Amino acid sequence: MNENAPGRNKAFTLFLTDAKGRDYTLLLKPENMSGESLIIRPRPNHMAARRPVGVERRETRLKRLVRVMAMDDVPRRCELSEKSHSVPLWRGTGFSMERSIQCGDFSVERYRLTNTSDKEIRLAE
Repeated sequence: MNENAPGRNKAFTLFLTDAKGRDYTLLLKPENMSGESLIIRPRPNHMAARRPVGVERRETRLKRLVRVMAMDDVPRRCELSEKSHSVPLWRGTGFSMERSIQCGDFSVERYRLTNTSDKEIRLAE
């Protein structure tokens, strides 16, 4: 590979979720060095004690709903709405809502972005 290629040594963010649903955000910067192992351990529980009551439960529910939506699943006691309608966004793109799930106070929607032009689309955070 060409080490002088654009973006080759640029730092990037990596988002990880473990099997228990815990999220980790890593800022990685490529370096010319031998490989190393990276061990990620969850924070001690004393961090959760500082959060207001109910915040952890709310975040967990939201993460679970987003995960279920990505896996085309529907949780119990939730309403699924399969509706497809276009939303005008940018010229040369198609943007449409595919489905939504309503679970109590929470609503999660899934959209699809399609490149309808012959030019490359670049998305950034």
